[in-house]
Amino acid sequence: MPDTETELETEAKDLIQVYGVVRMVGNMPFPELVITDSERDWYIDADEVYRLKDYQHRRLVVEGVLDIIPIVFASGILGGERHILREIRIISVE
Repeated sequence: MPDTETELETEAKDLIQVYGVVRMVGNMPFPELVITDSERDWYIDADEVYRLKDYQHRRLVVEGVLDIIPIVFASGILGGERHILREIRIISVE
């Protein structure tokens, strides 16, 4: 029997379009791929990196499902949010 809470959670995810520059951030051994627009870095889900890694330093428009994950420091203080894109589809490349 399916878990209804999980189904509701999946249905509540937002499909959005993002326009920005693809770039690598972070240090080895854990660099991350992001799309940077004028407001924030949109982190690319690790399973989706293969779709965008060849577009580094290029502007593009993608569509994907948005997951917002709270950032919590070790002290328990909320440190903002991480915006993660998954199920990405490339719309256009400049």
